[in-house]
Amino acid sequence: SVMLAIGYLVWVPQVPDLAAQTARANTAGAAIYWTGWFGGVHTPGYSVLVPPLMHVFSVSAVGAVATVVSAVLFPGLLKGALRPTLAAIAFTLLLVTNLLAGRITFAVGVALALAGLRLLAAGRAWWAALPAVLSGLASPVAALFLGVVAAVLVLFAPGWRRKAFGLGVAATVPVLAVAILFPDPGRMLFTRDALKPSLFASLGLIPSLYGRKARLARWGAVASLILVLAAYLVTSPIGSNAERFALLWGLPILLAYSPLPAIAVVLVAFPLVWWAERNIGPELRRSRDASASR
Repeated sequence: SVMLAIGYLVWVPQVPDLAAQTARANTAGAAIYWTGWFGGVHTPGYSVLVPPLMHVFSVSAVGAVATVVSAVLFPGLLKGALRPTLAAIAFTLLLVTNLLAGRITFAVGVALALAGLRLLAAGRAWWAALPAVLSGLASPVAALFLGVVAAVLVLFAPGWRRKAFGLGVAATVPVLAVAILFPDPGRMLFTRDALKPSLFASLGLIPSLYGRKARLARWGAVASLILVLAAYLVTSPIGSNAERFALLWGLPILLAYSPLPAIAVVLVAFPLVWWAERNIGPELRRSRDASASR
């Protein structure tokens, strides 16, 4: 992950999302309400923590560090995994595709969410609340995904119920507080074409994750399915961002916990790999567009 992050810092493709991150970094601390984004937005509604970090340390550096941190933290969550090394490699590569797409704010939120889960798994529930809160202040989308994971633990892991509930609350409260204090009327589109890959990915994962060891992973796939359907049916600022849950976690979880034979895992994984390429390929091809210019 370190070498891939260094390679990114050398290259730094100028994709449209990176230009948007750069604009937010440049306006960090200048105003609570920014008129340079369409009809104007409250800047904290997008992220409280990350724009100032990007302003101080540079957009690309913050994204690279967050990616490495996530790649280091993830393997520690693969308890009882059948193929932990493959899962960790897949997750790292998907993190890099997120970095290449310029989703720096989300990358920071994911790193903090993973830190919260690692602390929870280590039995340090009170300490886990801190990165969970910071995740909500960094990226509402990442905090939403952390809340989904916490909900799965509350519902289907009785031994973790109280601790996971606290983690979910810690991730949710800052998002709700910021949304109330700095309302954002914007809505994110989620077209039928965008829905299909995440829908099919979730539907393919559910039957592939059978057996006792894969029980929580299976319910996570069900939660992913519910999330994308809700995001599609209910217009909100989340919109198509909901698909990132299955996009980022689907392939690693399949490799880690599916008891299917290797050839069957490859067949199920192929659409997920294609989806990842479909997600990043167009972004890289647009890197020379005027919309990506900084």
